[in-house]
Amino acid sequence: MGAAVGLVALMALQTLVLVLVIRLADLNENEPLAAVLALCAWGASGAVLIAIVLDRLIVDQLSDRVDAVFGATLSAPPVEEAAATAAPVREAIERLAARGHRPAALFVDTAYTSDGVLAAGASYHGEVAEVARAAGAFIVADEVQAGYGRSGEHLWSFVACGLQPDLVTLGKPMGNGHPIAAVIARRDDVDRLAGQAEFFSTFGGNPVAAAAGLAVLDVIRDEQLVSHAAEVGARLRAGLEVLGDRHASIAAIRGRGLLLGVELVRPDDGAPDPELAARVLDGVRDRGVLIGSTGPHDNVLKVRPPLVVSPDEADMIVAAIDETLCS
Repeated sequence: MGAAVGLVALMALQTLVLVLVIRLADLNENEPLAAVLALCAWGASGAVLIAIVLDRLIVDQLSDRVDAVFGATLSAPPVEEAAATAAPVREAIERLAARGHRPAALFVDTAYTSDGVLAAGASYHGEVAEVARAAGAFIVADEVQAGYGRSGEHLWSFVACGLQPDLVTLGKPMGNGHPIAAVIARRDDVDRLAGQAEFFSTFGGNPVAAAAGLAVLDVIRDEQLVSHAAEVGARLRAGLEVLGDRHASIAAIRGRGLLLGVELVRPDDGAPDPELAARVLDGVRDRGVLIGSTGPHDNVLKVRPPLVVSPDEADMIVAAIDETLCS
């Protein structure tokens, strides 16, 4: 984060994380909630941002203080580091300016999970952050879906992807099922907020949630789950790539570690095939495997198994997808 972490604020719910981040972003002396949001931002977390990130029509109906940068504007997937530029973010800032607002925050999930699982590199994130900061915005790294070692490269995905945030948000994986979330911020910024306003969370920082959060970190360290995610993720990806050679409906395999996307298209014209994705979800479920779908067209299989998944279970995932596509 550029400077030593000064404060970790624990929350009972991810929606409260959003509220605190917005309050902190207001300190930037810009218009409240003039935020540039990437479609990846907050993945499937926080009731407010779910609406923003998953439905373009809803975005159009929101306050003029919000703008969205959809992953399709970054580059046609897969996003190559050399091809991705910060131009869409710059354009979003210009649109906000035309409406009389400066940006308060740029939210980034570096795995672009809700946008189809994309893989932009360090140079892209460095350019995006530079553009946003030059306009006066905080950089918010969302680790709800990609954090806690899932990339297989580092405990935090923003480190592996070269993003230097001002704020970091944590959610579901933090408690491995127990409700807990957090905002990580610099003490100077939090002290400024405390000097101007009050923020209260009834169950924030409660001992049970804190114990669950510490236990998760202990297990990740003791069982070396970051390197495990890299090893099993490589095996899983290799298996999925074999399927890509076998099935014309698989257009691309993307992602890092144990967060992978399988893009499904119609073989005849290459158009997104959300109907096939839905059938695959049902088919693999019947075979004992749970995965999700994501992307603007809901045609990308989101393969995001638990960090403790075994090599044999990774093979089971691949086999279930293969059998369903063949059926």
